[in-house]
Formats: sequence, structure tokens, C-alpha cells
Amino acid sequence: MSNFFSKFRIISLIGLITYFLLPLSSRAVTKAKNDRIQLKLDQLFDGNQWISPAYIEWNKKRITYLKSSPSPSQKEKDYIYLPNTTLVAPLIDAHQHLTIEDFHYGTDYEKGYIKSVQSSLSEKDHRFNGLIKDYLHKGFLYLRDLGGDEPYFKIREKELEKEEYLSDIPYLQRARRPYAVATGQCPPSLVCSHYFRTLADLKDLETRYTQKIYLDNEPFTGQPNLKNLIGSLKEVPSAVSLAFHTLLPYSIERLTPLLDRNDSIEHLEGLTSKQVQLLGQSSVRLIPTDIPQYYLDFYRNKFTKDQLYYWERTKKQQSKILSYLKKFTNKDQLCFGSDFYIESFDPVRTKAFWALTALIERAKDLELKPREALQMATRNCAPLFTSVAESKKIGLIAPNHLANFIMVKGDLRKDFSLIRNLIYLVKEGEIIIGPENFKEN
Repeated sequence: MSNFFSKFRIISLIGLITYFLLPLSSRAVTKAKNDRIQLKLDQLFDGNQWISPAYIEWNKKRITYLKSSPSPSQKEKDYIYLPNTTLVAPLIDAHQHLTIEDFHYGTDYEKGYIKSVQSSLSEKDHRFNGLIKDYLHKGFLYLRDLGGDEPYFKIREKELEKEEYLSDIPYLQRARRPYAVATGQCPPSLVCSHYFRTLADLKDLETRYTQKIYLDNEPFTGQPNLKNLIGSLKEVPSAVSLAFHTLLPYSIERLTPLLDRNDSIEHLEGLTSKQVQLLGQSSVRLIPTDIPQYYLDFYRNKFTKDQLYYWERTKKQQSKILSYLKKFTNKDQLCFGSDFYIESFDPVRTKAFWALTALIERAKDLELKPREALQMATRNCAPLFTSVAESKKIGLIAPNHLANFIMVKGDLRKDFSLIRNLIYLVKEGEIIIGPENFKEN
């Protein structure tokens, strides 16, 4: 009997030890697994390879400025509020005279408004609701669905003072993007698919790979070779994203030297299988640059440099065009309503908006139905977009840079309602607009 109790005590002791040690072992295994995944990400996306010294220097100046900037309350001092950078980032590129002193704390933090941006950004009273820059760091930047209650990004200023976070920027966003898109945490085309770099990075790229890249509306005189551009940078996805997600907005002509007509990334000369694999992982698609001739004629004949910089349409003209655009949409079909207003344009937004308008007007001339006109305009504007997602229900052309150029008065949800109204076909059963629809039938 005593032997039985002795064995029972031994077994109980073993059971207790196992009960307490097994979770620790499990956590150790999980941590080891996560460490291995992190190591692979570190090896695949080496963040230190493509953050320019100019960017780091700019960030130091930004932090110094923020420390000395007066803030009405502790809450506003603890958080830097950033508008969605895919909406306003091109302003910095198009207006290079902006300095760190041009960025101020806004006054309507809780309301979520973006101040109207006039053609000239040199006015003394010009302010943004926060700094217009893109910082991607796990734990510091919170991606929000456009339909959420908080349309702004939040970054803790005290954490930004730690420079070691800079090396984490590149891969964390890409690593979390597929999950965020799959779970609906953020739209695939408007936030998660972009890896915008700063103006300093663009200038660094300009120095290394082109004769000259103008970031305003001047002609694009450089002749970058896409094969060399990709091959010269270790971080292939970011290289392609950098080239296309930054050069696309400014001029259609700038894109044509980068790609052969009707070419695709899989067939670009000189790409290794590893590079193609990386491009696939980054969900970057390169699209044909076959642009209808009437669009090029419209662009070249109707716009001059002065007009692009200073031309503003009257309210009456705006109202007429917006009234026509509203025919394409109704509130039952779309994510948001169609109550939107154009407040003002900067040159880049002006060009993109009127380019799409020209295509829609051209479709009207051909007596197409509104839905057919939208499809035609979207398809023919393909060089303005990047296809980033096809699903069972929806194929969409991401309105990435068109979204950047349209200034809408109100919060971001209303801002992007215009883009969604123009591009998204969210009703199941409607024709899917995707890469296969780029060419005329």
C-alpha cells in the first residue's frame, strides 16, 4: 500500500512539474519561431540599405523642431497627428521650397479636418494638421480603416526620439500588409500598398540613377533604365515601388521610358528569378503604358506650365462636372455617399483630376452609358493606377495617386468617397475592372 502511495506521489510530482514547465517551454518554442521569422524578414528586407542619410538628418531636425514647437495641451504634445500621407505627400515633392518650419501643429485635432491648400504654399497663415510624412513602425503607427472613427495616424513623439526605430521601417509595413488587407483592417489600395519615401530619398535616387528628376511639373528629362534601377538596389520591391509610386503622379510621359510598351514585370530583361519572386511577394504590378492618343493630345494642347500652377476652375464649372460624375454612383452601391465638394486644386491634383475628366467627357462624346463611360475612363487611365488586388467579388484598379491629387473639404472618409465613387465597383456581379481590362475590346 505504501508503495502505491509512494508511486502516486512521484507521479503527482511529475505532473505538477510538467503542468508548470510546459507553458514555459511552449512560450520558448513560440518565441524561437518568431525570432526565426523575424530573422528571415531582416534578411529579406534589410532596412539599413535604403534609408538615406538625408532622411535621417531630416528626421533629427523634425524632432528638434517639434520639441521647441508650442503645444496647447499635453495631449497634443504627446501625439503627432498625421493626415493620410497617400493624400497629401505629393505636395512636399511638388513644392520643394517647403522647409521644416512650414510644418506646424494644426488646430482641429479632434475634428479631423485638413486645411485647404492653396496654389501657393508660401502664405504665412498656411498650416497643416500635423506633419505630412510617412513613418512606418510597429507599435508607433496605427493603420486605420478609412471607415473608422479615427482617420489619422498617431505616432508617439517620445518614441520617435529613439533613432533605432528607423531600421525597422521598410519590412514591417510589408510584413503586415497581407494580413491587414486579408482581415479588412485597411483597404488594399489606399494605405497598405504604398511605401512612399521622403523627398530626401527621391533626391538620393535622382543623384544615383537619373540625369535629372523634376518633382514639380517640369518635363522629365532623365532616362532611367528599369533593369539597372532594380538591379542596383538590394531591396527589389521597394526599388520598383519607389520608381512607380513616386514618378507616376507627376507626368504620364515620365513612365514611358521605364517600360517597354505592353510589357510586364515577368518579361523585363535582366531580372533574375529571385528578383521576380521578391516582386511577387511585394504585390507590385507593372502595367502597360499604352495611353490613348486623344488623352496625350488633350494634355499637351490644353495645359501650360502657368495654367498647371495657377489655374483654378470656377465653382460653376466644378459643379457642372461633379454633377456629371455623380451619375456614376449611388449610395446603395458604394462604401460611402457621394456628397463631396472640390475646394481647391494644386497643380498636380489639377492635372490628374482633369485628365480623368477629359476621358469621361470623351466617353460622353461616344454616347456611352454612364457605367460604360466610367469603365472606359478607368481603363484608359490605367497608367495612373496600379492593380493591387483581385478577389472573388471585386477586381479593382487602385486609385492610389488619383487619390493624392483631389483636395476635398472635410474628413478623410469624405475625401476618399470621391475616389471610391469614381473607381470602386463594389456591387457583386458588376463587370470587374482589372489588368485584363486595360486594353480596348
